[in-house]
Amino acid sequence: DFQLTADTCSNYPAPGLAGGATCTLGVTFTASAGVGSYAGNLNIPSDALNTPNIVTLAGNGVAENINPSPAITFSSTLVGQTSATKVATLTNPSTNPVGLTITSIATTSEFVIDTTYMSNPANNPCGSTPPYGGASLAPGTSCTVGVDFIPTAPGASSGGSLVIHSNAKNNPAMIPLSGTGTLSVLTLSPGSLSFGVVPNGTTSADKTTTLTNPNTAAGATVTINSIGTSNAVFGIDSTTCGSSLAPSGTCTINVNFSPTATGTVSGTLNISDNAGNGTQKATLYGTGK
Repeated sequence: DFQLTADTCSNYPAPGLAGGATCTLGVTFTASAGVGSYAGNLNIPSDALNTPNIVTLAGNGVAENINPSPAITFSSTLVGQTSATKVATLTNPSTNPVGLTITSIATTSEFVIDTTYMSNPANNPCGSTPPYGGASLAPGTSCTVGVDFIPTAPGASSGGSLVIHSNAKNNPAMIPLSGTGTLSVLTLSPGSLSFGVVPNGTTSADKTTTLTNPNTAAGATVTINSIGTSNAVFGIDSTTCGSSLAPSGTCTINVNFSPTATGTVSGTLNISDNAGNGTQKATLYGTGK
């Protein structure tokens, strides 16, 4: 496995290698028996007192690079829910008969390997149980990995990876994973407030609507940026809503109507937050006389 390919020492001209002079020997390594560790010696006989000089040789045979599929981006997924499964493919592109063996596969961040996918032989999984190692890929063959996204908070998650450990040269190989956690929209009940007929220059009694966070996961707190109305004749008298609303939480908003002219007017109660499309609305109606 170790071959002498260059030698300026064996035929060094008489009277031999002078003091302070050098000659060179070139050695190559071929892992002919496959993956693993190799050891040998380079023996240099001479008429020196310490003959033969011995140089120890060592090498490590590895498989060719594993070829991972491109980065995976998941569709927006509700916090605490599991996304649709995405599939990564791992391929041994080499024609070298030396096998490529996967020792383990893992994920980082808010991404997980789908156990149901991996337990189905029809999917040609790289492994059936954690740590999903043991697959030996012959030249030109591949296996697959099912990956899920389970966001723990709203917003982008772009630091995840599928990490593949193997005996390949590019160990560990990585596939970048990204996705966005979202929140279901807040609900307002009732979604419409009608104040009836109110004399101009007076203020009606309050009408109350309840704001509910339908998200139930631990990290699904909704941030409330502002609460207001689109028409100044409708006012926010009081509210129990703060800057955030916990999962499954509720708060109330009390609205009144102060007409300044005769006739029917309308408006909306607007809640700006980080759930759904970012704005939830309730319609407001009243008639001044």
